[in-house]
Amino acid sequence: MERRRRVAAVAASLALVLLFAACSSSSTGPATSADQSGGLPTPKGKGRTAGDTEVSFDSGGVTVRGSLRMPAGAGLVPAAVILAGSGPTDRDGNSTLVPGEIGTLSFLAKQLEADGVASLRYDKLGAGKTGLGPYATKPNEIDFNVFVQEARDALTFLAAQPDIDTTKLLLVGHSEGGLIALVASVDPRGAPGATGLVLVNPVPMRYLDLLAAQIRPKADTNTMVLAQRAIDAVRAGRALPAGLPPALSSLFSPATVTFLRQADQVDPVSLAGTVDPSVKALVVCSDKDIQVPCAPVQALANAFPSDIATFVSLAGTDHVLKEVTASDGTEYTRSLPFSTQMKDELKQFVDRWRG
Repeated sequence: MERRRRVAAVAASLALVLLFAACSSSSTGPATSADQSGGLPTPKGKGRTAGDTEVSFDSGGVTVRGSLRMPAGAGLVPAAVILAGSGPTDRDGNSTLVPGEIGTLSFLAKQLEADGVASLRYDKLGAGKTGLGPYATKPNEIDFNVFVQEARDALTFLAAQPDIDTTKLLLVGHSEGGLIALVASVDPRGAPGATGLVLVNPVPMRYLDLLAAQIRPKADTNTMVLAQRAIDAVRAGRALPAGLPPALSSLFSPATVTFLRQADQVDPVSLAGTVDPSVKALVVCSDKDIQVPCAPVQALANAFPSDIATFVSLAGTDHVLKEVTASDGTEYTRSLPFSTQMKDELKQFVDRWRG
């Protein structure tokens, strides 16, 4: 019972962005594939059938389940790894913390396919069909680096698949996935180098600064003081303050301290300045996003080396890329159209990136 409680606490506490909106090791070898519903290479001259294929790869002793989506046709194609945001988010962008269909990552995969780009999206650690593996008995060891390595291993797996052009690899990160994409791009640690980045409503500042910005509008003065004390303690490596109210103790707990401290050590703006100048980047914000404001996202785009990043602000679009007139987070699972502007901007970027 205690083990299950602690695992659940980790999953809930890592969903920092979703909680506040809705209240929101290296690879060991090739993957196994099953449920082949399309997308696998076909004999020479016959071309591929578009669609998803169920695949899996290893990351740190965890079997990660995902979908490889291939465009129709024949020959080599560019390819992207699509990285989910915070919390128990599956390959399609859905979360157990927000019951219903969100579908952001599935939308991106389908748009990339339409633009001639293969993609791999996956159920991150503890989400969808991906279990916790060795972390089921040691949830306190789930840290930020686990998720970054998961992204590296995904890119390594994708590059090893037939018909993938390994000179044209893209990392596409949504929300927290944008931060992970940025770290994996600058520090691949043996994974193939990505030649393109798409950061969609990414974490644009230090992690705990963004968390504080999300808490502030919803908290009274005393709660905000306690939240800042917890943030200061995490950063300083001190024990968490006693007496945190439930709304904060679910976020700041012994099970999440290591993750928070590691993630917060990454300054996205500083890191963006170290991206290889040969990489092309698309940095996107949504003007109705209640979780990640546009101004710091634009500042992040401006921090990239000269002329490699294109900044786009999506009009009438929320955090999960759905078209809205206003957002409070409750619309995330409604059957709303995804941003037409995002489709257009992604196509234009892919055309420039492919050359």
